[in-house]
Amino acid sequence: MAAANKRVGNILKKVEGEVKAVVNTDLLQEAAEIALNEALGQVKPIADRAFESGDYTASLKSLAALKAPVEHSLIT
Repeated sequence: MAAANKRVGNILKKVEGEVKAVVNTDLLQEAAEIALNEALGQVKPIADRAFESGDYTASLKSLAALKAPVEHSLIT
């Protein structure tokens, strides 16, 4: 997850202006992109609820479920 986080950070450094947290699913082409987006859709509400309640450990643990789809998307 650290490698994925670093990759995202590096990409965001190159972006000018605001980055909106919206995924245009029509642009997803690769199976790995689609799988990652679906996994994020399942995990995000759980992670957000835990974070908002101050349970940061639970939030991070729920995000750990994204490890496999993130790593797969890095390979492809």
